[in-house]
Amino acid sequence: MGLTHFPNGITSFGQPVMGSGAMYGMDYASAIWFVDDKNGSDSNLGTTPEGAFKTIAVAIAAANAWDVIYIMPKTWTSSPYSYPGLNTAYAESNTIAYAKAGLSMIGVAPADLRGRPHGVVIRETASGTSANLAVYAPMCAFENLAFERGGTETGGQLAFRGGTAVTSEANAPTIYNCYFFYANGTTGPGNWGGAIMADQIWGMTVSHCKFLGCRVGVAFQSGGATAGDIEISDCTFMSRNTAASEIDADIIVYTQGAACVSIHDIFCAHLIPSLSGGAILRWITITGDVRQGQLARVYCAGAHGTAYTFGAGTGIACPSNFGVSAVYDGTNAVMAHA
Repeated sequence: MGLTHFPNGITSFGQPVMGSGAMYGMDYASAIWFVDDKNGSDSNLGTTPEGAFKTIAVAIAAANAWDVIYIMPKTWTSSPYSYPGLNTAYAESNTIAYAKAGLSMIGVAPADLRGRPHGVVIRETASGTSANLAVYAPMCAFENLAFERGGTETGGQLAFRGGTAVTSEANAPTIYNCYFFYANGTTGPGNWGGAIMADQIWGMTVSHCKFLGCRVGVAFQSGGATAGDIEISDCTFMSRNTAASEIDADIIVYTQGAACVSIHDIFCAHLIPSLSGGAILRWITITGDVRQGQLARVYCAGAHGTAYTFGAGTGIACPSNFGVSAVYDGTNAVMAHA
């Protein structure tokens, strides 16, 4: 199915063909698939809003490389202001296989739900031991989605796997305008869980995302292999309480020889992470194996008049080959390298 095979175009469904932020690799042969829990059925063809699938899993199975999947909220009604909030979710643990390179998943909403970009929620399954969505394919994009909880599996919400040729190379993903809350995956050096976890990949972009009460917000790691070329920008990290007692770290770059890391326009809207038993307890930590990078306009919460220690220990730590520009702790516009 091409881009114009239904009467009124995709814009009548609530979103343009191209998302507003993610980098989509659609071509004329790309198919568009639809998921609608309220009106859809997994016995449908899934190729029109009126004939949508019911579950995300069936749409992923039907899709090919470079296709786009549009997902409606799991529960909604036809009258304005009636959506019950972020309480009903697609309780699915899905996998995007290597063969589905460039697949895009976009959350949308009908007209009466406009202004709720995170109405599409993907939650852990009942067992709570697998990633909400594990990605093995390169160049995939995700927009306007929310991920809730994540079980105990490393990378408990959105996980990108690399390091194995032609089976697991989730390079160059884009995550735009997504919401992650209560990611409680396991954590430890070289084994970070949490909201977004990328292992042995290149070229990741995370932009305009929000993280609430996530044990780890973004974890980029490579084990014994090199990885890099990552950008994290315009993101907000929040806690449910001022003590940040459910957070271990907001951003971790834990790699062997990573290159080119850019972190800018970041807001950490809580005190220094203080998760009981946490291994990092910093807003941002970047290991010395990172070859080059920059922190710019990183704003961290802090009690007025309180000075925090940057570098080794609490606060923010990065190697000396990083450029640092206007990093605040709420009181001081200074930062020391680790």
